[in-house]
Amino acid sequence: MGSHKTGWTAGSREHDTDPLASSLAAKTGETLDEVLAEEAGAGDRGAFERLAWRWWDRIRGFCAAMSGYDADLADEASQDALIRLHKAIKGWKRRSSFGTFLYALCRTSVADAVRRRARRNRGMISLDGEAAPEFPDIRAAPEREVLKHDLETHLAEAMRSLTPEDRVLVYLHEAEGVGLAELGLTFGLPEGTVKSRLFRARARLASIMRDKGYG
Repeated sequence: MGSHKTGWTAGSREHDTDPLASSLAAKTGETLDEVLAEEAGAGDRGAFERLAWRWWDRIRGFCAAMSGYDADLADEASQDALIRLHKAIKGWKRRSSFGTFLYALCRTSVADAVRRRARRNRGMISLDGEAAPEFPDIRAAPEREVLKHDLETHLAEAMRSLTPEDRVLVYLHEAEGVGLAELGLTFGLPEGTVKSRLFRARARLASIMRDKGYG
């Protein structure tokens, strides 16, 4: 689970197929994630590892979006979310979907990572209150890669203009394909509110990207 992505798109779903667990899920009418979560909650380490592997890219993407695409914060929060999941999995009692349960843990992990950073940085703020941004060395990169990096950088900047919750709403809906109803359950919001917030967030992103010369 070492590598991660900081861009817009969600991670690969190539690990969504597990023949043995899929067969069991088909027989019981449950989703594969539900079967694995039940087994993990009962102490099956292998089931937990498969579940974590299937969801790792989504955990990382959620934490990246909510942290404003801060790679260090996203790394810290993602690892913490996995630890929280391991401790809390036995408490998942199908009161919500597994995704809703996991994303709630991710939100707590990001909030805690932000608080830990604030404590670490207390009294260590620069005179102007803002650290110099770090950029990768792209001098030797092909032109297409430079342009792609430029687009992703501008899109991440535009996403940071949204509130953390709106960033995550947009990420989950656009990159993960999570529907309005599930988003409402995840965030405790009426479906109509989710729809209106997504509309406003998309409009803001589109406006910012147009100002930057895209679209």
